[in-house]
Amino acid sequence: MMIGFPRPIEDDEDMKARAWTRWAHEYGSRVSFPSYWANLCRNPDNEEKLVHLSPTFLHELQQSSPPSCNDDLTVIEYSHPEKFWITKEIVFPHSKIAKLKVEVEMQDRQDGVNQSYTRNELVTALLYRCAVGAATASNSGAYTKSVLMRAVNMRPLIDPPFPKTSVGNLIALNDVPTYTLNETRLSTLIAQMKKGKMQLRGSKSLVGKNLALMLKYANTDQKPYFVSRICNFPLYDEMDFGWGKPVKASVVDIGVSNTAVMMDTPSGDGINTPVALEEQDMKNFLADKDLLAYASF
Repeated sequence: MMIGFPRPIEDDEDMKARAWTRWAHEYGSRVSFPSYWANLCRNPDNEEKLVHLSPTFLHELQQSSPPSCNDDLTVIEYSHPEKFWITKEIVFPHSKIAKLKVEVEMQDRQDGVNQSYTRNELVTALLYRCAVGAATASNSGAYTKSVLMRAVNMRPLIDPPFPKTSVGNLIALNDVPTYTLNETRLSTLIAQMKKGKMQLRGSKSLVGKNLALMLKYANTDQKPYFVSRICNFPLYDEMDFGWGKPVKASVVDIGVSNTAVMMDTPSGDGINTPVALEEQDMKNFLADKDLLAYASF
C-alpha cells in the first residue's frame, strides 16, 4: 500500500496559489485522522485503544474557550512567474545529517557559539541555503532578498495546549528574512528559527497572525521559500488498514514553487523531501556542493 498526499487544486491556469497555510501544509490533521481510521479498521471493538486516537475537531475545543486558531477565510493569491517548475525528491540519510551536525558544531566551537541542533532544523536550514544559492546563480550571482517560511505545529505550543489528535488549521508560520547570502549560514538561520518558535510558545490566539504575516511579505520584493514537515508522524506504524503497513508515504506533487515538505523515509533511516523549484533553479540546486555532500536523489 502506498499513501499519497495530493497537491492542492489551483484556481486558474496561471498557477496563482491560494494562501499557503490553508492547504496541504497542515499535514498534522491529514495524518492524525487516517491514523484513527486505520486503527478503527483493525480494532473496531477496542474502545480503550481507540479513545486516545479519536480526532478532536477545532470547534469542540473552542466550545469552552474563545476561537483561537481558525483564521478567517480571506484568500491570498501569489502570482508566480510564468515559468515551469518541477518537483524532485531529495533524501537526507541520518548518517549524513549526523556528519553535518558535527561540522556545524565544530564551526560553532571556533566561533564561540553554544547551540543545539535537531535533524529537522539542520535539513530545513540546508534546504533554504541551497535553494537561495540556486536562485542567486540563476540571477547572474545577484542575491535575491528572500524569506524562509517554516510551518510550526502549534498544538503543543498554544496555551492551553491542544491534543495531538486535534484537527484544524493549527500551524503558525515562523519567518526568517535574509538579505545577503552570508545570512544563510546554517547556525545563523537555526538561531533565528529557534527564536521565532520561542516567541510562539504560550500563544493564546492565532487568529489573523498567519494572514498578517503573508500580507507583510506579499507587497515586498522578498522571495518566500516554504518548508513544512511531517517527520515523527506515524505514517507507517499506524497506517495499517488491515492489509499491511504502507510501502511508502509520499507527497504526490507540489503545486507551488519554492516549497519543500520533509517526512521520514520508509525505513526510518533518513528524511525524504520533495522539493519544488523553477527549472533553472532546480538545475543549480541539484549541482550545489553542499547538497551533494549530504543528500542523494
